[in-house]
Amino acid sequence: MDYYDVTLDGPAWLSMIHELWQQDAVADNPYCAYETLCRMNRIAAESGGQGTWAAHLSSVPLSYLLHNRHEYGFQGYMNAALMGKAGANCTELYSGCSRLN
Repeated sequence: MDYYDVTLDGPAWLSMIHELWQQDAVADNPYCAYETLCRMNRIAAESGGQGTWAAHLSSVPLSYLLHNRHEYGFQGYMNAALMGKAGANCTELYSGCSRLN
């Protein structure tokens, strides 16, 4: 399944947030969280509609919570979200994520 073919709806968005939180709990570096946050925002941007704004705005508190969990840096998480919103290739950009290798 291509992650970018996912339709954004409430349950899909909550599932991606759950995936992000679970992956981040066992991470020894922030790259997998960056990749997931980037991908979530890319899907939201490509889906369009009013839910897109809610998805993008939720990246702020998610970035804050992830920063407080590991102190990797709030700006790094927000940059990942913005890269996804801009349509970046998240897998290529965050290839330091061990689950992608």
